[in-house]
Amino acid sequence: MEIRAAASATPGPVFTGRVSSSLDGSPVPRATVTFFLDGAHDAVTDEAGAFRFEAPRPGTYELRRVAAEGFAPYEVGAFQGPIRFVARPGAAVSGIELELAPLIRCTGLVYRDDEPVEGARVRCSGGDDGLIDEVTTGADGSYSIRCVRMHLLTVAGEQWIQGAQSVGSSLPCRWDVDLPSEPLREPLARERILNVRVIDVRGQPVPRAIVICRSVEPDETSIQQRSRSWQGEPGSWYRADESGAFRCGVLEGKEASAFVPGVPGSERRTAPDTSELTLEVPSVGSLRGRVRDFDGAPVPSFRVSARSDDGQSYDRPFISADGSFDLGEVIPGRYRVRADRPGFPSSEGAEIEVSPGTPAEVTLTLQEGLSVHGVVLDAATRGPIAGARIASPGESSLAAPVGLTRVSATTDFNGRFALKRFVLLGDSLTVSAPGYVSWELGGQELKRGEITIELTPTTADAGTEYGGVGLAWKELLVVARLAPGGPAERAGVVIGDRLIRIDGAPLSDDLQQAVEKVRGPPGTQIELGFDRQDGGELDVTLRRERIPNPW
Repeated sequence: MEIRAAASATPGPVFTGRVSSSLDGSPVPRATVTFFLDGAHDAVTDEAGAFRFEAPRPGTYELRRVAAEGFAPYEVGAFQGPIRFVARPGAAVSGIELELAPLIRCTGLVYRDDEPVEGARVRCSGGDDGLIDEVTTGADGSYSIRCVRMHLLTVAGEQWIQGAQSVGSSLPCRWDVDLPSEPLREPLARERILNVRVIDVRGQPVPRAIVICRSVEPDETSIQQRSRSWQGEPGSWYRADESGAFRCGVLEGKEASAFVPGVPGSERRTAPDTSELTLEVPSVGSLRGRVRDFDGAPVPSFRVSARSDDGQSYDRPFISADGSFDLGEVIPGRYRVRADRPGFPSSEGAEIEVSPGTPAEVTLTLQEGLSVHGVVLDAATRGPIAGARIASPGESSLAAPVGLTRVSATTDFNGRFALKRFVLLGDSLTVSAPGYVSWELGGQELKRGEITIELTPTTADAGTEYGGVGLAWKELLVVARLAPGGPAERAGVVIGDRLIRIDGAPLSDDLQQAVEKVRGPPGTQIELGFDRQDGGELDVTLRRERIPNPW
């Protein structure tokens, strides 16, 4: 579904959209969508998953939470900025797509030395999404916990993790844990919490500043002088929240030091028994502007990122009827600013200087992409498939269970579709329809412009297919796996062979480029040249086939 901007028939700004499951796109009824501006404002979805939010007044609203029974809630994390909704008088934005990840039930047993472990702490968590659920095992070592696909299950001791397991896509979700007799690592050194605030010269909080904070020895030289950027101090960087505050873990009995990269003289130290630290920066600036498409029309949904050479970075998604955005308060410095939209080519980077107390403005234009059109057919009957969906890949649920709209199109009664001028070269598209195995369109197919896709009928969820020769790679283009019975295996390619030529042309070690070139429409031919482990070479001509993914 496409986000659309239009004049509103009501006096105030209006945002309408839909909350759906990230698993299968089904609607999520009775979900609460919470917007924030001088207080919380809730909108509740109907049975079709649709919501309508009439902003009480113009301004920039933040999406703080999306929650529904049976789904992991979306909440703004420590490192993840909220989506901002720019409400203008008389403007309306429709077609907003928000996704929630469904909760699944995971069960298992926890043992040590063949004996059940009672009271072991089992947790489900993932990325910025934080903790989803936590339970303890019963007397028989069993547990039952709610979790989310692509999240992490852990069994933890008092001071160390004793086991971890990623939750895959297959069901049922079960993990039986045989804990080692000894911990996997020594307990961490004891830490104390240092509460740090970043303020400007007026005493006002500076939101979302990046800060380096860590323990230091009494005679240690300034970490600000030794570190050219925050990247020079791995494991010690933090981002302040919207109130300019964060909590820094430092070793007990040690002094602590913190500074704001890009702000000379901002470093401050604390004594070992101090729990509070305040950093002061000069007056902040601001960064705002507009995003346009390649025809000059405003883009209603996008993400803007701004990064400085000193290590400060700001990254925010926006929903805006007129394409306007405001990143808010920004540490002064020179920034490279870019706009992105899922599935679209990004804008070119713009260099802009942010000065103290002054708003900087920039207009960002998304680049023009490819146009793709074609037909989707049943592979068995060759008849057209109506209602098939052609879409760009969705965001990983580890990143966040909510996303902006994806680039997509739906086939008509004759099985035809068109995506005009926004498909990214080198990207992929997924073609799916109920009752069929999905198909992954690679870069070589997209370049053809006119495409015919044949979907294989199925009675069960059979994953995805693509056109290729059945090869998977590791670094330096060395063959890591072969599809059983696939074209490459039949031709004598073996694990350990290294790809060096495609159609007679030598290759660099660019894995993504090689994958894009090797994949292509079934029935087409490709010539591959390999270096072999015994010092010889192998040249083969292969005909691409339908390859299941994963094998």
